Amino acid sequence: MTTDALTPVAAGPVRLRIPPDPTLSRVLRMTVGAMASIGPFTLDEIDDVKIAVSEVLIALIEHGDQADIDVELDLDGPEFTIVGTTDGRTVDLSHPDLVLCRTVLDGVSDVHSISTSSGRITIRTTVCASAA
Repeated sequence: MTTDALTPVAAGPVRLRIPPDPTLSRVLRMTVGAMASIGPFTLDEIDDVKIAVSEVLIALIEHGDQADIDVELDLDGPEFTIVGTTDGRTVDLSHPDLVLCRTVLDGVSDVHSISTSSGRITIRTTVCASAA
């Protein structure tokens, strides 16, 4: 597949369901790295996407109810969006670990949110390519 800088690239959404195992962060990092590499992302921005997906996974493992984690990855032109969700009935959104997660996501993404609804915790983050 060949594209030029003006051709919008889309890949996804790709949906994965993984067990709450931090070693699987590597699988997600490889997947998002491959997806971002077909978009207009620089190497530094690809690293930002990898950091973002790791933060999402680790926060959901630490603050979820140890249920499977649903991850959706979507590359839409210059935007790479990651949405992770899992069961989380007793999540404290002001917990220091989630504050740290927000701080890391502030540094690597353009938009992010952490929310709870109907016994689920959802983390959404978008990294935008600067070359767009």
